[in-house]
Amino acid sequence: GVQTCALPIWAPGALFKQHIQLTRLSLQELSIIETRPATEPAKLPATLHLPLTFTAPAITLDRVVLRRADAEYVLRDIDLGVDKTADSYQLHLRNIASEWGNGKAEMVLGDTRPYTVTAHATLQQKDSAYRAEADASGSLEELLLNATLKTPSGQAALKATLTPFEKIPLATAHITADGINPARHRKGLPEADLSAVIAVARQGTDGLQGSIIVQNNAPGTLDQSRLPLRELTLQFSGNLDQLDLQAIRLNLDNAGNFNGEGQVMNKQLELKLSTTNFNPRGVHRNLRRMRVAGNIRLQADTKSQALLADLRYQKFKLHLDARHQDEVIELRKATIQAGATSGSLTLHGQLALQGRKQFQLAGKLQKINPANFGNYPLAGINASFSAAGQLAPQPQATLKFAVTDSHFLQQPLTGEGKLSVSATRIWNSDMMLQLARNQLELKGALGNPGDRLDLRIAADNLAMLDPELSGQVHATASLTGRLAEPATHFDAQLSNLSWRKDYRIASLHASGQMDQGLDGPLALDRSEERRVGKE
Repeated sequence: GVQTCALPIWAPGALFKQHIQLTRLSLQELSIIETRPATEPAKLPATLHLPLTFTAPAITLDRVVLRRADAEYVLRDIDLGVDKTADSYQLHLRNIASEWGNGKAEMVLGDTRPYTVTAHATLQQKDSAYRAEADASGSLEELLLNATLKTPSGQAALKATLTPFEKIPLATAHITADGINPARHRKGLPEADLSAVIAVARQGTDGLQGSIIVQNNAPGTLDQSRLPLRELTLQFSGNLDQLDLQAIRLNLDNAGNFNGEGQVMNKQLELKLSTTNFNPRGVHRNLRRMRVAGNIRLQADTKSQALLADLRYQKFKLHLDARHQDEVIELRKATIQAGATSGSLTLHGQLALQGRKQFQLAGKLQKINPANFGNYPLAGINASFSAAGQLAPQPQATLKFAVTDSHFLQQPLTGEGKLSVSATRIWNSDMMLQLARNQLELKGALGNPGDRLDLRIAADNLAMLDPELSGQVHATASLTGRLAEPATHFDAQLSNLSWRKDYRIASLHASGQMDQGLDGPLALDRSEERRVGKE
């Protein structure tokens, strides 16, 4: 439907000369509503010839609304002129405003077949360096289009052949882009120097075939604020309903390579990738250098994205199932398994990306042996843990854990606890960890006036923690004041303490306090019953 409000000023006397002159036409609003999508391509008209000429040099439209089932587009401040000569139509678009910027255009269209076309258009965002420019020539049967786009984060060029009245109007296209830097496009994205070449050609009446090549001249790791990509290449074929992606090659520079295939169907992308040499250190330098093999499956549409991965490194296996939808990242399941009988870590949780950015994470350790991950002590850990909280406006979380039926250095290990923490305070803490006859306890709060955090250590056999260490330690401490600079009062009794048989403390009792934080002065009282020093 169309709704208009027009105030025309015209010269009716020109009709006697087979000429219409519309001096001025003003429209407040024009609404165009798509009631039913077209199922067939438009047909080339038999003729555009009129037995008269006309001139409309001043047409203004305050607002044009284009509505369809799932979208609405608004054009504003349109100022144009139209002339019909004996054999052509001439359009002079002096201004048109949209969410993409302000545009101008000139076009001449012949009124008889094949309807020759020459056109030039520009689009520029106000007060920015974004500028697009296009030239068209040919006819309505076959139109040649050359366009360029310049932005602060790169530039692109398009050469295309269009057949507007075919089922697929795009006959051929060749797109090049270079100097693309994602970091200049949006804050927080990594630095890169990307270039791309995209080629596409129509096959038959409704088929498409083409290729994509993306190269990065400045790859790096994420901790360097760089993109760990060297090159991406793929080929595609199919039609608008289903597009198959073949020969996908993903070169992640020092992070290795992925190969695979994919498909775009019903506005959903699906990728299946595999690797034999993925190196996490090539993504982030704080990660361990490894040679990981396995498969990754990605699914994405306009509303959600899903990731399913099965990776392996030596005797370790990783299974990851994650999803992003409705501004929530959900970790459905993540499992790390160290061999068939060597233990596993399982995680699940979710993170909201809006509002207070609330999160939940829960996990379980089963028969985990740290020695499987490097030069660490032999152990068997069975534990459950959870964390829940928010990241905004200020981060805070509540942590809980329980350790059962575990051992460390062949000694029984148990524990449980809970703790609430923010950037400025600890509260509701009640934690206990016991290794054989050695026990650690933490209870209380710290950060607000009146808070007190109590710590107790009762270690009757230090050799269970380190074979080169022996003796007993009994100590208590209390912390008050601010979390960043707590005041500390402590009392400790050391008995038969030795290290590597070189140093020995037969007996030492010490108490003291630090009232100005850990960097402040220490007031210490000490009493010795026996010699302290090197044997």
